[in-house]
Amino acid sequence: MDQWLLAQSQRYLPGDGIMKAINYAANHWKHLLTFLTDLSRPFINDDAERALRHVVLGKKNFAGCKTINGADVAADLYTVIESAKKMGLQPREYMKYVITENWYGREPKSPKAYGLKKRPLNERVIFPDKDQWKIEILPNPLNPTQA
Repeated sequence: MDQWLLAQSQRYLPGDGIMKAINYAANHWKHLLTFLTDLSRPFINDDAERALRHVVLGKKNFAGCKTINGADVAADLYTVIESAKKMGLQPREYMKYVITENWYGREPKSPKAYGLKKRPLNERVIFPDKDQWKIEILPNPLNPTQA
């Protein structure tokens, strides 16, 4: 395909839209083939699209945040949880790890680095069951009737 792209680039002017696409593919060729050597990277990006869907749908929930900071925190947590799920981690387990590392003043690893510690790079990711993705809200110890 890279030979075909090179041949096609001779047929079009630099400002043509197709040339922008050909140049993009040529400039990112190494990255476009990554899925051939790294089995943890899928051929299609359906998982990434699906993960982003939760964030996009969650935007309406940000309206319930009373401050911009609250919305930012919610967006950050969505990102961390979705990244943990993408690496095949249990979000609850990863969040406990992050909280523990912060408590002891250590820098926590990213979901990718933490996941690679548990699983080799070329091993296929096995996603946890959806029931295991849930993060339960524990009752308030000072007022057990409040969640």
